Amino acid sequence: MVERVGAKVVLANCAPDVLARLLSRPRRGALERAYSGRAVSTSLFTAHFGVSTPPAKFGLDRYGTIVLPEWTESLRDVAESARLLGADPGSRLPSYGIANYGAIDSGLAHGGPTLVSIVGLDRLSNWAGLTSQEEKDRRERWLDAFQSALDRNYPGFAGAVTERMFLNARSMHNFLNTPDGAVYGFAPMPPQRGIWAGYPRSPRTPIPGLYLASSFGGSGGFTGAMMSGAVAARTAMAELTT
Repeated sequence: MVERVGAKVVLANCAPDVLARLLSRPRRGALERAYSGRAVSTSLFTAHFGVSTPPAKFGLDRYGTIVLPEWTESLRDVAESARLLGADPGSRLPSYGIANYGAIDSGLAHGGPTLVSIVGLDRLSNWAGLTSQEEKDRRERWLDAFQSALDRNYPGFAGAVTERMFLNARSMHNFLNTPDGAVYGFAPMPPQRGIWAGYPRSPRTPIPGLYLASSFGGSGGFTGAMMSGAVAARTAMAELTT
């Protein structure tokens, strides 16, 4: 049974290409033309560790830490980090960030293990062609590699790990339904206009009453997605009352 629901306004929290597939022509074509050719952002991997001991006891007392391996000597090398996840861990680890949720009142633990997460650049192509088991095995090997790296820098860390999980660009693609696993919407390209012209993207689309309430309608990341949704809601409400 097909059920139709009518609405004057739709706030879409997805990527434009996903939204276009839901539209009939010619609206689909108008949306595709508006966003075609725009590069999407990078993707990420995340390695999550639950530890039974407060991380500060290992010397990990800051919320955020950036680790640049010795082989990293330029911004070009940082980009090279994204390719390393396309194989098993070797002699080089990628550049990565550490988020220690034990250093803030995150409200995530509730008496359970403290979350320590590692995040870095990834690409969907790194995981193409792998079977489910092959992908799972490679994820485990990368978890081993990062757990060992944390233990070298913060002795005792590995022995306190009780839970762990590895998510990659394919995870972002599958869970978020975002093209190429992009986590920041469109790629942040240099502006073509002066800053006085305002932000280059808007939740508005070529379809009246249809707004992008996602990172693709504004800036990237969690903050960008929330701001885009808020702007989309305010814009829609203003247009409904005029």
